[in-house]
Amino acid sequence: MSIFIKCKVAIDNLAANTSDSVSAILARVNWLYVRLIFIAAGVVSQLFVSPNGATEAPPVMWQFVPVAFIFGIVGLQFIIGIQAFNPMSAKVWLRPAWKYNPFSLKQPLQFFHFGGWFILAGSLPYLPAALEGSEESMFLAATPAAFGLGMLVGVRLSVLIYRRKFAHA
Repeated sequence: MSIFIKCKVAIDNLAANTSDSVSAILARVNWLYVRLIFIAAGVVSQLFVSPNGATEAPPVMWQFVPVAFIFGIVGLQFIIGIQAFNPMSAKVWLRPAWKYNPFSLKQPLQFFHFGGWFILAGSLPYLPAALEGSEESMFLAATPAAFGLGMLVGVRLSVLIYRRKFAHA
């Protein structure tokens, strides 16, 4: 018997012996820890990113930082506006919180709440170099921080704009 057939038989036996559905298993997951693990992995991955080795770095364009912040707010309103009328979206949304599944397609604000914190945390590894006065590091820290903050402000604004979609609104 080949290894592939053995694996298929094992998976079939496991599926036959379990009485839990996928949704029941996902309901028991502690999403706070899942979110924190993903955010920590994102921060750690940024520690291995270094500015390019070019001898002459391109000029830092500080006007991009407020654009990133505004884009985080406005872009999110556009996406959530579409999702508010999407029939595949849940009829009633849950207010964004760390305890809910950020990957649920029926709750779009959970994903953007998680994404805002993920991007904001991604700017943390650049802070030590930014505090030393490196303009490039300050820019590398400020841009994702501005976009992440814009997303989080956009999430809060979405809760106000689309309050009829939320439970206990």
